Amino acid sequence: MRMGIDRNLLAANVANLDQLQRKIVGGLLAVLFHKPGRIQNQEWLLEQLTQVMILAEDFKDLEAVQAYLKAHVHDLLNTALRIFGCVGEDLAPRATEGITHQDAMLLALKYLEGPETSSDQPSA
Repeated sequence: MRMGIDRNLLAANVANLDQLQRKIVGGLLAVLFHKPGRIQNQEWLLEQLTQVMILAEDFKDLEAVQAYLKAHVHDLLNTALRIFGCVGEDLAPRATEGITHQDAMLLALKYLEGPETSSDQPSA
């Protein structure tokens, strides 16, 4: 069952990310796969995004973190949440077999590679 995620729009979003942004999205996805029940809590999401950003880049000061977050928060969160949803859709048929965090992360990384590595969409 498809939830209606526009995978073409997702591919375009990923294509527009730079390496740091991909690293941040990947880090955020790792957190989301470990705590999927918290995904509805916007404050928690922003806290996790900020922590991942700080780990991913050596920002000079708090103002630099805030400026980067302000400039990129929507793209980073939207891309991460779309990938999270696509991974869920892709892995749903295997739910009865059991799905690990590693399964989810490996599939998510395929989405982060972007369309230049494959013309096919990732599938489970």
